[in-house]
Amino acid sequence: MLLKQVVVFVMLVEMSWGVLADTIPAPVAPFKVADEVYENQETVREYRFIQSPVTAIGNQLSAQSEWELNGSLARLTYEIPRTHTVQEVMDHYLAQIQAQSGELMFRCAGRDCGRSNDWANQVFRRSNLYGQDRDQRYLAALLPQADGGALALAVYMIRRGNQRIYAHLEWIPVSAAQMAEREQAASTVLIAANLLGRQRQLETHLENWLPAIVTSPEAFRIYLVSYYREPQLGVEQNLAKGQQQAETLKAWLATKGLSAGTIQVVNVGPLGETSAYAGQVGSLRLVREAK
Repeated sequence: MLLKQVVVFVMLVEMSWGVLADTIPAPVAPFKVADEVYENQETVREYRFIQSPVTAIGNQLSAQSEWELNGSLARLTYEIPRTHTVQEVMDHYLAQIQAQSGELMFRCAGRDCGRSNDWANQVFRRSNLYGQDRDQRYLAALLPQADGGALALAVYMIRRGNQRIYAHLEWIPVSAAQMAEREQAASTVLIAANLLGRQRQLETHLENWLPAIVTSPEAFRIYLVSYYREPQLGVEQNLAKGQQQAETLKAWLATKGLSAGTIQVVNVGPLGETSAYAGQVGSLRLVREAK
């Protein structure tokens, strides 16, 4: 009798797992032979949709680019056989996004993402997503919806020290009105000056801002606003530093096909609002304005 009860209990548990796995349909297909190991869905008032590397000091998490959203947040975690690679998983999800005509907002690999510990414990709050920094991948994308809105999708992939691979997905709806606001805001991008020496990160940071301008430069006015504030320096010295970093960015943009002559530099130096410095000594803001 006891054995029969145990068998019935196990069958009920297995049935409940099957129902649970179907309660949250993922917006993209999982990687082949992936096993779902976690799912959750809840209504949130604040969700940080991160589109940049992250850093953390104590309990304070910082991202250079993020979008605060709210609504019904869904989460899924898959375990993938260790015979595969994290890059294979990344390529799978990139293909899924492309197939849906999605917009890739940000992607990173390895140490360019920041510390895995910060992603696992502060961003996603899932300790089993912690692994070696070099073995992580992250992407953020927008998947268009029929109503003019979108799904904001974040995917974090990691190979842990025990060689198990996990892919963690989070997605939350974005209304058509929010998409319209974003389109307007997309004309401006803030760049921390420390990205100037990190070409891959800089390319990723500007991959949604730059193409339209390179394709049709005559359709836009382009402004480069430079901020530099080092407390021990005087105003003139800070202005000189601000001009220097502006010229560095202009030269880099020229290598990407954007003529330096089309960019108007506004050097604010130390005289900007504190928020404009992005928590750094120096920062730059690129603004494109339709003519």
